[in-house]
Amino acid sequence: MKNSYHSGCLMTGLMLMICVWTGDYLAHGSEFRRGELVTKVFDHRQEPSREDWRYFLRLDSPTQDRIWRSFSDRHIQLKDWSWAWRLGWVRACNTNRRDFCDTVLREALTDRALVVRAEAVSAYGRIFENTERADVVHLMAQVAKDKRNLRHQKPLFIQKRIIFALHSIGGRKAEVLAKEISNADHSLKSYYAKIFR
Repeated sequence: MKNSYHSGCLMTGLMLMICVWTGDYLAHGSEFRRGELVTKVFDHRQEPSREDWRYFLRLDSPTQDRIWRSFSDRHIQLKDWSWAWRLGWVRACNTNRRDFCDTVLREALTDRALVVRAEAVSAYGRIFENTERADVVHLMAQVAKDKRNLRHQKPLFIQKRIIFALHSIGGRKAEVLAKEISNADHSLKSYYAKIFR
């Protein structure tokens, strides 16, 4: 297994394969640029370089989906990626719904990194805008109760993101929950009054 794909993966167009080399799982995404095959290596445990980050976010939906499936087939979940990659996966779900987004966004709502949780909340607000979905409002209620969203009993920025997401989702249940969240702090009350007028 150690040398099984040592020479690299053969790619066609925007195809992706997972290569196993020296026992590590490495995702090799490829694309043709002016006829030249460019291969990029992703290591889920290391923070991505700026180049890796940009490359990943530029990949098309089917390629990102194949990367996700390749890692999840090996029981590598969102929590196993470095925080910046976790944020990247959430951002990949911002523009349109890919096959992996339900899993990624649900896991991201309880992520250990505040910035990943906040980005997931914003993604839900965009994806479910004007749907008035009660199940999504319920998810936002669960996130709002997370004690990690407070520091010294003061709400962190994610609470405003939750209120904004609820405003985007719309409906009476969303508005009632947003008002309930805002009652915890003066700055949240002001924010609520500003966007729900």
